[in-house]
Amino acid sequence: MNQRHEPPTFNGVERPSVETVVLPTTWSMDGVGLAGELSPAVRYRLMITSSLDGSEFSALNGIRGGRQKERPSLNEPAFSGRIDFFPQAGGEGSDGDSSLRLGVSGFYGGLDNGNQGNDPGVNGDLWIASADAEFSLGRLDLRGVAAWEGISGASELSGATGESISSAITGWYVEAAWHCLPDSWGGEGRGLHDAVVFARYDDIDTQRNVPSGFTRDPAGDRSEWTLGVGLYPLANLALKADYQIRDDEASKRPASQLNLGVGWSL
Repeated sequence: MNQRHEPPTFNGVERPSVETVVLPTTWSMDGVGLAGELSPAVRYRLMITSSLDGSEFSALNGIRGGRQKERPSLNEPAFSGRIDFFPQAGGEGSDGDSSLRLGVSGFYGGLDNGNQGNDPGVNGDLWIASADAEFSLGRLDLRGVAAWEGISGASELSGATGESISSAITGWYVEAAWHCLPDSWGGEGRGLHDAVVFARYDDIDTQRNVPSGFTRDPAGDRSEWTLGVGLYPLANLALKADYQIRDDEASKRPASQLNLGVGWSL
C-alpha cells in the first residue's frame, strides 16, 4: 500500500493496521533506485536509501516511530527491493475481466540513524520480508499481505527506549471487496463513479519475541475486523464509513468503533 497510499486507493477510513504498524505507510526515504521489467510478466525494483532510527521503536507501534521525516541520516543505509509477477501477461486478464499480481519484497538496514544527522548511537539491524497478492475478477477484489520483521540488538534497543522491543514482529491481513454500483447508475454525468463494500481482517504481533529480562506487553498481540463501504462521486474523491472490532491479549473483551471519513487526491 505504500506505493498507492492516497485515500481513494484503499478501502476503509484508515489504512490497514498491518500497513500502519508493521509496514509503516506512508514511509518515505531519500535514496536512489532502479526499476524495470525482466519480461511483461515480471517487474522489479531495487533501492539504496536511508534507513530507520532504532531509538524510536516502541512495544506497540513497532518500527513506525523510526521513520526519518525531515533530513534523514545515511549513517547506516538500507537496501531493499521487490519483484512483482503477473501470471496473466502483465496483469491484464486473458478475457479483460480478471487480473492477478503476486509480489515479494525485502528490506535490510542499520538502525543508527537520526534526523538531521543526530545519530542515536544504538546498535542493531532490521530485516523485513513481505509477500502480497491482489486478484480481481469482475466486481470482486481480493488482496492479502503478510510481513515478518527481525530486529537484531533488540535487548540494547529495549534498554535505550525503556520499552520491550521485540526481536520479531509479524503481521498479515486479508481483504475482500465488492463493487456494488449497478451499471445503470454509473457513467459520465450519471451519478456515482463507484461504490464498494468490503471486509478485512488484520492480525498483528509486535511483541512476538521479547528479549530476556524485559516484560512482554500482551496488548501487542492483537486482531481487527473492519467492515465498511466507500462511495466515489468522482474517481479521486471517496466518502467512507466503516465499523471496526478490535481485540488483544490484554483486553477482557473486544472494543469497537465507527469511523467516518472523506478522502481525495489531486
